[in-house]
Amino acid sequence: MRQNDPCKYAPSRAEIDQLHERKRRARAEAIDRLVADARDKGGCTDRMYWTIVHDFERADWTTNLQQLEEIGVCPPPPGDVGHQELSLVLWELIDALAGLGIYLIHTDHLSDRELYERLMLHVLREQVRDLPPDASVHEYIDLSPLLKRGREEDDEDGTLRDAAPASWHDAIHTPPSVDGRRDHLLPRPPSKSN
Repeated sequence: MRQNDPCKYAPSRAEIDQLHERKRRARAEAIDRLVADARDKGGCTDRMYWTIVHDFERADWTTNLQQLEEIGVCPPPPGDVGHQELSLVLWELIDALAGLGIYLIHTDHLSDRELYERLMLHVLREQVRDLPPDASVHEYIDLSPLLKRGREEDDEDGTLRDAAPASWHDAIHTPPSVDGRRDHLLPRPPSKSN
């Protein structure tokens, strides 16, 4: 019997597959209903159009951290991870995300510690649409330094200011992580076979 605390229960591969299959079925049925409603109203019946509408506007909200917990993956808080185990814990997290169809890009400028903290304290807690892993659905988490530095931020007086670096060259040429480059090792979606 499943426990209330997902961190104390590790579902079997079969249970994880069943969860994802239920989500895929529910997604397909919701898209079918959108297409049928459009047909009844004489509107657009293009399934791809309604798939996009569903995925971006209608699917339930969750977080990537909640999606991980559903499959029994509960990464420890950054403060509980020592230097010796950090690399292993980080790669376990990266692999678990890939298993959900979630892929990281542009991480080389971050140390292992910085990447783990950014993921655990911010990125994985952001609201996302709850889409099941699927060959046609992938989420990419872009950790590019340009994105962080290029946002507008509130000034102390509440007005917006441009947070971009004085030189884009500085942002593009941020030194690689002290722990070494990892982007070429990151999981990628499986290639589609013909």
